[in-house]
Amino acid sequence: MGLIELKFWAALTDAQPLEYINKLEAAGGGPLCFVAPPERHVALWKELLDRAPGFVVRPGLRRVATRGQLTLQLVSWDELLAPMASVVGGSPIHADLEQLRGLIREFEAAEFRPFYLEDLGNLDAPRLAMALADLADGIVKQGEADGTLSIGRLKATADRYSTGRYFILGKRVGAWLGLNHLHWAQFGTSPLWLEFRGGGWAGYRHLVRNALPERFGGTAPTAFEAENGNYVFSVPVAVQVERAVAIRHGAKWLAEFAQRLVDAGVPLSDGNPLHEAEQA
Repeated sequence: MGLIELKFWAALTDAQPLEYINKLEAAGGGPLCFVAPPERHVALWKELLDRAPGFVVRPGLRRVATRGQLTLQLVSWDELLAPMASVVGGSPIHADLEQLRGLIREFEAAEFRPFYLEDLGNLDAPRLAMALADLADGIVKQGEADGTLSIGRLKATADRYSTGRYFILGKRVGAWLGLNHLHWAQFGTSPLWLEFRGGGWAGYRHLVRNALPERFGGTAPTAFEAENGNYVFSVPVAVQVERAVAIRHGAKWLAEFAQRLVDAGVPLSDGNPLHEAEQA
């Protein structure tokens, strides 16, 4: 007999893990495995051992402790699912596991995670966020200098989980580019995202998908259609380069992205500008 307890950020109940241990002892022993996000492992493992008297940590093994015929273990969701994925190979079950992984990432990003002292003392986190926000702003300004877009009277904006700037791509389509923490945490593909207002793509949605087929779908899509009808694309960030180089890299990507849309028949330069960006 064995028991698996699935956790995200919820605290242990008063009965955990002793109630499970008592059940396993009555059945003659067996493994008790807790599954939780890796960021929680250090604190959760200590709490489990404090509540499980008599368990001895096994040398050389990560977060495994034993007491007689009982085994207590703490693993991550990836550690639990990876062996399953390797066994099922390319079968339909593998696709189901990938969907489950995507759902787990959403739960890990959406649920409240307790704060730790090392989180609050890690000054690299705010510095990174500020640097990425400045990078997004620099890419948009460089795009205007290159003639890819126009800012006009549009201003930088920020909301609960994002900060960035609206602009007109070409002369027609309202767009936004910036740091989006929600998409970053949810998909993990990039901290920077490009978003188009839903009305700007009326009648052209199939052309957008045809122009960028590799960006839609998969377990970690780099493009998707949001519930509000907006099209959202992740923006690649150049790594291990100076800020000026990263800005030029982002502006070049944006220009090439716009050209692919034009080549596919999406109008960016004819007709009157769409003003969804100004009204947002």
